[in-house]
Amino acid sequence: MTDAHCDTAYLYTTAVPVLLGGTKTAGKTAAEIYLRHEITPHWFGKGFDLNLLMYAKRHLLPAPLREISDDLLLQILLDFAAEQVGLLVLYPCDPESETLIRHNAAALESHYVLLDLPFEGDPLAPLVRKFY
Repeated sequence: MTDAHCDTAYLYTTAVPVLLGGTKTAGKTAAEIYLRHEITPHWFGKGFDLNLLMYAKRHLLPAPLREISDDLLLQILLDFAAEQVGLLVLYPCDPESETLIRHNAAALESHYVLLDLPFEGDPLAPLVRKFY
């Protein structure tokens, strides 16, 4: 096994994927992450998707993203990060969450690895590219 392969395996075992918003995209991404890596991602959003029920730990927000203030959502994400161990990876799953992450990048990037839309194929592949 090569050093890069060992490093990638370690990265995958320490990653804590956090999906934000976008019920349909989040459900598809949760299923991809779980089926490829047997990692259960966390999802913050409002809505229903069968894949989210099957493959994600759901954290239901009190309202859709567009109705929640940036300050409240930022505090929810920072409180969650304070309770976690591992490499937190934040995935925007719709335009609203992408905008929120972009506007709050300075506060979030000290707790999360921030990824951009779109991501296709293996959702953890951008994480590997970011570090190797």
